[in-house]
Amino acid sequence: MRNSLLGHEVFVYPPEAYADAFPFNLGTTLSYRLGSLALENTLLREKFDIIEFYGAEFGLLISRLANIPLPHRPLLVAHTNGLELLARVQSDDSVQPKLRPSLRRFVASLLQPLINKLDYWAFAKVDTFSALCTADIDFMSHNNILSIDRCAVVEPGIDSCYLEAPWNRSKYNWIVHFGTWCSRKDSQTTVEVVAELLTSNPHLEFHVIGSHSSKPAILALFDISLHCRIHVYSYLSVENIVDILSKAKVLLFPSLYEGFGMAIAEAMACGCVVVATPTGFGAEIRDGVDGYICNFRDVNTMICKYQNILDNELLRMQVASAAHKRVNGFSWTNQVSKLEGFYKSWLRSIP
Repeated sequence: MRNSLLGHEVFVYPPEAYADAFPFNLGTTLSYRLGSLALENTLLREKFDIIEFYGAEFGLLISRLANIPLPHRPLLVAHTNGLELLARVQSDDSVQPKLRPSLRRFVASLLQPLINKLDYWAFAKVDTFSALCTADIDFMSHNNILSIDRCAVVEPGIDSCYLEAPWNRSKYNWIVHFGTWCSRKDSQTTVEVVAELLTSNPHLEFHVIGSHSSKPAILALFDISLHCRIHVYSYLSVENIVDILSKAKVLLFPSLYEGFGMAIAEAMACGCVVVATPTGFGAEIRDGVDGYICNFRDVNTMICKYQNILDNELLRMQVASAAHKRVNGFSWTNQVSKLEGFYKSWLRSIP
C-alpha cells in the first residue's frame, strides 16, 4: 500500500503481506514473527530512508537487517502503541492468551522463551524507538535495552471532537468508567471504589461507556439498591461520549496496564478530572495538579481522592483546567509533525 503524507512517500505492509509466508499454520504469534522475514528482500530493494516496525513481531527481521551497517541500509525505528516487554512485566495473567491448559503448558515450556527473545530483539536491535509515553522509554533505559538518547515520546493525537468540547464550569455528580470492562482494566477495583462512593454520596451517579459488556452483567456486581444510579450504555456515538465526559466530574481509571490510555487524554480534554494508576499516560499525571495517581488496587486511596474532588469544587475546577491545558496541544496535526521532526533529526545523525 502506497501513500503520500506531508510530502513523504509512505509504503505500508499490512500483516496480510507476510503472515501467510508459510504453507502450513503456525498460529498467529509465530506466523507474524517468522513470516515477516518474507519482507526482507523487498525492504532492502526499495531503498527506503526509514523502516518503521509497529509492534514486537519483527524481532527476527530486525536482527537480520541490523547486521548491515549504516548508512548502507534504512534507519530502523521501533514504534508501538504499548511496549510489549513492559506489558509482559506489568500486566497480570488476564492479558495473556486464553489457551486450553495443555496448549498453555506447551507454549510456556517450548515457545514462550523463543517469542520473548524475538520480542526483545524487536526493540534492542533497532536504531531508535518512538514511544507513546515516558514509561516505555524509562523501561528501555532502566533495563539497558536502548539508551534514552535514542528514544522519543510522541503521544497519539486526540480527535478534534474532544479538543473542541464545550467547557462546562458546572458539572454533574457523575463518575465515569471509560473503556473495556475486563480484568486488565481492574474492573474489580472499579466495583469496590464505586460501590463505596455511591453508598456515601446519594446524589452520585455512575456512567459506564465503552465497556463491551452487558448491562445486566455489570449491574449484578453491585447491590440492587444502587442500580437506579448506574447507567451502562451498550453503544454511544462519539458525540454522546464527549457529552458525558464534558458533564462528568471524575473519570475512574484503575488500569493494571496501558500502552497509553486514550480515555485519560480524552477525558482531560473534556474537563473531566482523572484518577488513574501509574501506567501509560496515567503515570505522567502530576498528582494533585492535572489529575491524581493512585497505586494499583489501592481502593482506599482512590475513594479518598474521589471524595476530595466531589467535596471541593474549587479544587476540582483547578485540576480540570490544568488537565485541559496539558492535552490541548495533542491534535493529530501537531503530533504527526512532532513525529516527523524526530525522524528527520535521526536521519541527519546518520554518519
